[in-house]
Amino acid sequence: MAPALRSHLRSRLRSPTVVSFVVVLALTAALFGATFQTQLAVARSDTIDATVTDLGVDDDGELLEVTIRAENPTSKALTLSSAQVVGRSGDGELTQYGTQSLSDAVLAPGEATTFTVTVELVDGRAEETRAAIEEDRLRVGGELVGYIENVRIAFGVTNGG
Repeated sequence: MAPALRSHLRSRLRSPTVVSFVVVLALTAALFGATFQTQLAVARSDTIDATVTDLGVDDDGELLEVTIRAENPTSKALTLSSAQVVGRSGDGELTQYGTQSLSDAVLAPGEATTFTVTVELVDGRAEETRAAIEEDRLRVGGELVGYIENVRIAFGVTNGG
């Protein structure tokens, strides 16, 4: 390539218009990549798993203590904001309905964590609840709510059955 042509190309590539175009292109690619990763994580949110691992009645006989293990297999952090669970046995509901804040607990990508939520028992049903736990008749189910970036994610939690 002739030196004059090479010099002309170099000066053209350094022009403000070309530099601005390259910067805008790079920023767009970076933003698209971050947005794409978030959308991919949201799309995979159906793979988030939450399972009840332990149940107990508090010493005062007023609360059901539900230990939950949650696992985030996505590529983005999951911020857990609330839990709503209810306990039932063959005789009906043993707990009240209610929502408990999880204080925006952050579950990192690929991480699992265990936490306990409490649910108010129906008055006078503490002994029945203890017996249902001991005999593996207490069924707990509900929903955990969280966010990946600013997208709301809700998923079920249960102890089976």
